[in-house]
Amino acid sequence: MKSILWSLLFGALLTQGAFAANLRIAQVDNSDLLLYQEIQLYLSITDAKGEPIKGIQAEELKVFEGLSAKVPGSLRPQVDFRRASNFEDGVRFLLLIDNSGSMYRNLEGQPTKNDKERRIQIAKAGVRSFIESASNPKDRFGLVAYNSFYQQLSPVSQDKAQLLAELDKLPKPTGKAVYTELYGSIMTTAKDFMSHRGRKALLVLSDGENSPYLQNTKEPHPRYGKEKIAWQQALEQLQTEGISLYAITFGPKGAKHDRHLRQIAAQSGGAVFDAHSESELKEVYQKVLRQILGEYRLTYKAGMAMDEKKFVHARLGQLQASRFYYSGGLLGQPRGDFYLIPALAALLSLLAFWAVTKLRFEKNYPKPHLEILNDGGAQISTQILDLGQAQTVIGGAADAGMTIIGGKGVVDHHATIVFDPKTEQYAITAQGELTVNNQLVQTKVLESGDLIRIGATTMVFGQEEDKK
Repeated sequence: MKSILWSLLFGALLTQGAFAANLRIAQVDNSDLLLYQEIQLYLSITDAKGEPIKGIQAEELKVFEGLSAKVPGSLRPQVDFRRASNFEDGVRFLLLIDNSGSMYRNLEGQPTKNDKERRIQIAKAGVRSFIESASNPKDRFGLVAYNSFYQQLSPVSQDKAQLLAELDKLPKPTGKAVYTELYGSIMTTAKDFMSHRGRKALLVLSDGENSPYLQNTKEPHPRYGKEKIAWQQALEQLQTEGISLYAITFGPKGAKHDRHLRQIAAQSGGAVFDAHSESELKEVYQKVLRQILGEYRLTYKAGMAMDEKKFVHARLGQLQASRFYYSGGLLGQPRGDFYLIPALAALLSLLAFWAVTKLRFEKNYPKPHLEILNDGGAQISTQILDLGQAQTVIGGAADAGMTIIGGKGVVDHHATIVFDPKTEQYAITAQGELTVNNQLVQTKVLESGDLIRIGATTMVFGQEEDKK
């Protein structure tokens, strides 16, 4: 009854324009397209102040998919709908901090010898407040500094202390390092970020405009050579990888900022925020965190239309949002037309990989075991787990034989493998959703080479050839 009343109230408010609600498709995750023909949308629904709106119900949202940016296409069936899923599964945050020469001036842009007045110190305080206030142990953080060059200070991990230590040691740029490769750094970061599954968010702090090394020095860039990186290239890389960009422009009111940065953020499913002081900067970082943690995750069944690019249209009352994703390469990369021959080639590649994996396990690792093939963005307690003759538990619990931390949909005791001494065989039993060789199972006797999927984690079972 409460959900019905809320739906009526929400619809009335939208109709009457009582507040300017906003709907964004913050991320399109097509990593389950190949195996399950499913697409996951991360939806940001906020009020006029940019704060998440709670209480949205699945039936209020409609998702359409087609081959046109203007025509909605067909209504797609929903498979799953989660509120606060980003808190349940964790988020991969990658923070880019401007470390160009202008960041060592004060807020008004004047030179200063007072270290505390410098923009870089205020920016560090903002990043530190963001990291320290993110209390979810499933979240992961990475840090990149950019100026003329791209410097990864800390890879994406849960080690906050190491990240903050690297932030404190950030060196002041000198010589030809003082310029700002804004577009190139965003593009490079998106490529580095592509291996992570689940919700990914890129936060970029910038105090000015794109000012490339090549343009300022007339010399080839060590990474990009003589190529002039356009803002469209950065946007395309973000869209290809399904990563949303949150742009934070920092500096005095009225200062000139990169206008294309706003387009990159908006078209990648992110947002733009302005900050003019330390307190405003800290609040911006907190607002970004609240928006991301307040998102909804909607999973729907993708259509069967064959094309490189598909458009998704989400509707909530009178609110609409659109994004596209690449489907041509099966694995999310744009690789030309998606017709029968490329599809068969991809499937044959997967079968060949399975055959090689099976042969490798049978010949080179004779003990009965499990080996992780794809962690799915989770933290796994071991890469290879030898199976004894007792039962082995797999799941999120600390006492499991193989612990999967941060795995999507993984319960504490997700599956149990038991050895039968009479038949000398291993069988797996599910307490959560389990697939073996892409088939949902409750219980199955395992054979060497079987591919087991728990949540987003894929592993293979192997044993001696004479015990099959």
